[in-house]
Amino acid sequence: MKNSILLLAIKPSNSSIRIKKSVLFVFSFHDIHVPRLPNKQFKGKTDMGVRGDAIVQMDWITGQVVNHLKKLDLLENTLIIFTSDNGAVLTDGYDDEALNRVGQHKMNGPYSGGKYSAFEGGTRVPFIVHYPAKVKKGVSHSLFSQIDLYASIATLLNLPLQDNEAIDSDNQLSALFNHKIKARTLLAEETPHAQSLRMDNWKYIRAVKKYLLGSNPKRTSILAH
Repeated sequence: MKNSILLLAIKPSNSSIRIKKSVLFVFSFHDIHVPRLPNKQFKGKTDMGVRGDAIVQMDWITGQVVNHLKKLDLLENTLIIFTSDNGAVLTDGYDDEALNRVGQHKMNGPYSGGKYSAFEGGTRVPFIVHYPAKVKKGVSHSLFSQIDLYASIATLLNLPLQDNEAIDSDNQLSALFNHKIKARTLLAEETPHAQSLRMDNWKYIRAVKKYLLGSNPKRTSILAH
């Protein structure tokens, strides 16, 4: 599947494409879900087994899409958002030796929890924005929800929303394009097992605990149960 999709995207006959209106392209990777099935050209590329090899494959696919946009002279004026819907998980009901071969890799960085968890490791995800024509380079520490992409992109395209459309989505286009601009101060989060509330540097997990996100996010300060 990986090769067939990319061959369609990069075959020479497409090199003369000229896009005259806005186009939305959503590429949902299977690579990081179980069963992890890296193509044979990526097998053995890492010491972390098929999970590590699948990550390398995902990186390569992303590069192929970017390179093709360059060939079409579209990269400068294309908004690319690379993100995930939840924190990482090593094993998800499918034994592929990911637990035994993870080594020193920290799948969720310094944060506690992971997929299905209300802790930061489960809800704080990678979010990379690339749009050379509009985005200022930098690292944002702003609180942003993927729900806000709906209203933000609608604003970018000058598409008015109905009063009852995407009512939970806020226009955060300015924060999306400029890392110095703050976005949300409050965000409600939900996992299969818990509900939580982020406000600035605080997080409350319903029926679990309230804690301060300090300088060491793995060992947080619990204030109340």
